[in-house]
Amino acid sequence: MYDIKALYDSGLLEGIIDIFGDRVGWDDLADYVNISYNSNKDSISIKPEGGLSKDDVLQLADEIQEELDDSDIAIKILRGFGTGIEIFNASSEYGSTLLSEDNFKLELEDSINQGLDMLGYYDDYDYDIEELGDGRVKVEVRAELDYDEFSEVIDNYLNPFIQKYDKYAYFEMEMPGIAVAFLDQTRRINR
Repeated sequence: MYDIKALYDSGLLEGIIDIFGDRVGWDDLADYVNISYNSNKDSISIKPEGGLSKDDVLQLADEIQEELDDSDIAIKILRGFGTGIEIFNASSEYGSTLLSEDNFKLELEDSINQGLDMLGYYDDYDYDIEELGDGRVKVEVRAELDYDEFSEVIDNYLNPFIQKYDKYAYFEMEMPGIAVAFLDQTRRINR
C-alpha cells in the first residue's frame, strides 16, 4: 500500500506540478494550485485556483501518474465546482470503485458522441461496462457502423479515451459494430 501522507509531506507533487507548468508555459504553477491531505480518506486533493483549463488538469493528472509510476496509486478527476485531481491508494475503498462512477461513463459517452458526430452518425448506440472480478473491467461499445467507420471512431476517439485509464488498454472490434476493451484497474488513471 502506498504511503499517501508521505507523498503529501515530501513536496514531490509540487515539483511535478512546477515541471509540468514550465513545459506548458506557466511559471511557478504550484503557487496557483491548492494541495491538501484528507486524513479521513487518506487522499491528496489538488485543486487549481484559477487559470487552468479542464484539458490542462487532465494533462497534469497524466503527468503525475507517469512520474509516480506506481500501480498502487489511483488518480481521479474531480468535477463539479471547478476541476481538480484526487490521489488515493488503488486498494482503498475510494480507489477500488472509481470506474463505476458517473465520470467514467460520462467521458465514455462524450468520446463516443464526438466520434459519431465526426462521421455524421446520429442513430443510437449502446455500451456496457462490466467489472469482471479479477481486477479487470470490460467495456463494450455497439453502433451500427461499417468496419471502416467504426475503426475510425475507435482509433481517433475510443482508444485515446480508454488509454487515459489504462495506457495498455485498447478497443478491438469483435465484429462490425461491436468493439470491446479490457482495462486493468491496477494501472489506471481515473477521471
